[in-house]
Amino acid sequence: MVFALLASSLHAQVVYPPVYNKACLRYVGDNSRLHKCNQKQIYKDITRNIVYPEGFTHRMNGGRVLVKILIETDGTFSIEIIKSSHHDFSVAVWNAFQKMNPWLLGATIGEKKTQYVFMLPVSFAKGSTTPTTTSASPKYSNITGMR
Repeated sequence: MVFALLASSLHAQVVYPPVYNKACLRYVGDNSRLHKCNQKQIYKDITRNIVYPEGFTHRMNGGRVLVKILIETDGTFSIEIIKSSHHDFSVAVWNAFQKMNPWLLGATIGEKKTQYVFMLPVSFAKGSTTPTTTSASPKYSNITGMR
């Protein structure tokens, strides 16, 4: 019985995802819209910061990189390249993320700060000199008890 009460109290706590920048602050409390705003703002920064690999522009090759982003409780983040069609695309994405600012707010569950992870796909279009971002939705989840 005590376990059932504890479990139900944990499920009742609200998960607030992290907030990427000031443009997304107005969506705190509406997780669906906040996720969309975060994604839009991240893609905007990636597109601004990324450099298309030089050797690929002439070969008309496209590619895709899947990035796992771990956001710490203080808004700092780390990335891991999960999958990539070519090493040069991975390097381009990695370098773009190194130029990005920390997140404005970290995630919380109820009142407790928590780490947060999501997957983000980035696509490089064939024949383009600038990368594009895919319309596929990133996969989000909060992580508790990682430390």
